[in-house]
Amino acid sequence: MPLVDCERSKDNLASCICSYEPCSRKGNCCLCLSYHLSHREVPGCFFPEEVERTYNRSQRRFIELYRGGFRPKMPSVSYDGVECPRKEENLKTCACTYEPCQIRGICCLCMRSHMSKGELPACARHLV
Repeated sequence: MPLVDCERSKDNLASCICSYEPCSRKGNCCLCLSYHLSHREVPGCFFPEEVERTYNRSQRRFIELYRGGFRPKMPSVSYDGVECPRKEENLKTCACTYEPCQIRGICCLCMRSHMSKGELPACARHLV
């Protein structure tokens, strides 16, 4: 899916630390998250920048860092009413059980909301 399908791609790119330049998912958080979790990895934004640049996105490496006290951080963003064109598809694999959540299924907002507080989104909590 090209980035033009994501209305938030420009905002997402502003906080994306991924250094892998040919990545077609850059700025499209739901595709990035889905891709990495399906490959038993986590996205680059879950790592400190110096670790992200090593391209070791393994769950094992993330767990080591997390157990050592590292918590991924992202700038917070508020829900602006813009819907995600992939929301229904995202909800099929969403691990979140908090039903009244306005941003459930909008991965980029969910990730930023939780990670701005030093928390992991539900889809990544199984790692720790």
